Amino acid sequence: MLIDQHKVYDDEAAVIQTDRQARTELETLFEADLLEQPPKALNPEEKSEPG
Repeated sequence: MLIDQHKVYDDEAAVIQTDRQARTELETLFEADLLEQPPKALNPEEKSEPG
């Protein structure tokens, strides 16, 4: 992201656009990570026993 922004550092609109693209990419990655995580137990009383 910083390399992309350096290429356009003198163009404020381009810097803002680069930032928006990077933010969108990160949001997509975070959402994908959430989808890949196993679901948590529905019953909060269910706890794993040490063992």
